[in-house]
This record gives sequence, C-alpha cells and structure tokens, in this order.
Amino acid sequence: MATLVDLSITVEDLASSFRRALLAQNLSPRTVQTYGEGLHLFTKFLRDKGMPRTLSGIKRGHVEDFIADLLTRFKPATANNRYR
Repeated sequence: MATLVDLSITVEDLASSFRRALLAQNLSPRTVQTYGEGLHLFTKFLRDKGMPRTLSGIKRGHVEDFIADLLTRFKPATANNRYR
C-alpha cells in the first residue's frame, strides 16, 4: 500500500521526525547529533541562497550546490559526513 507524502512540507518541518527516526534506529548520540548538524547546514544553505525548502521544490541541483559549498568550507571527509 502506497503512503501519500505531503510534498509541500519543508525540510525544517521534518527535523523532529528525522531525529526520532535516528533515535529509533538506536544510533549513537554523536551520530544523531552529526546528522542533525548536517540537516541544519542544509536548511540554512537553502534559506540563505533563496532556494526552495519544500520536498517538492528541492531538486538534485540544489543538493549538488550544497555539497559543492560544503567542499569549499570543509575537508572532503567532513563534507561527506555532513552530506550523509
């Protein structure tokens, strides 16, 4: 059975749900924190660049721009960690 997803919801709206899902997977507190930081960086990037933040509006190019931005500010391993 397919589940309908509200594509007008924003990334920020999903942050709490994402955190709960990570905790439910029994990930370490540090992993949950790191993934949360990555999500915060992504939403800040989208907001600062005037890019869409809804699920329907975010496209591959937005994510690629985010990764490129990370690589200008962090070492590749850190950028990869924040992207994941």
